Amino acid sequence: QAISTLEQEKKNLQDMLQSKDDEIKELRRQMAKRSDPKDLVRSAIAANKQSHNAALASKDLEIDYLKSDLRRAQERAKEMNRVELMQVQVIAELKEQHQAERTRVDEEHAGKLNALRESYEAKYLALQAQMDLIRGFQQKSI
Repeated sequence: QAISTLEQEKKNLQDMLQSKDDEIKELRRQMAKRSDPKDLVRSAIAANKQSHNAALASKDLEIDYLKSDLRRAQERAKEMNRVELMQVQVIAELKEQHQAERTRVDEEHAGKLNALRESYEAKYLALQAQMDLIRGFQQKSI
């Protein structure tokens, strides 16, 4: 019976040894799958660089959009300035035209008023002459 027990223990030890060998093989297989730490660092650096480049590209696009918006705003401002300048010029021209028209109308009215005054003065003088004639006839008849 001691031999049988020893044989059983031997068998258990062999099974345990086989199990440990399998564990070692599995660990070696897993270690083989794992990359070298340098490779991990290189991969991390590459991923970081790629992420950084993507962020830079995104910022470049954003800057391009902002530049484009700025150019459009500057063009609108230039156009607004041109429009304002044109408005100022048009207003100045209209003021000049208005002043010229007003001067023309004032001169025309002044001419008409002078002609009317002269006409009334002539009529007054004619009436005055008629009155003098009538008085002269009245004095002669008396």
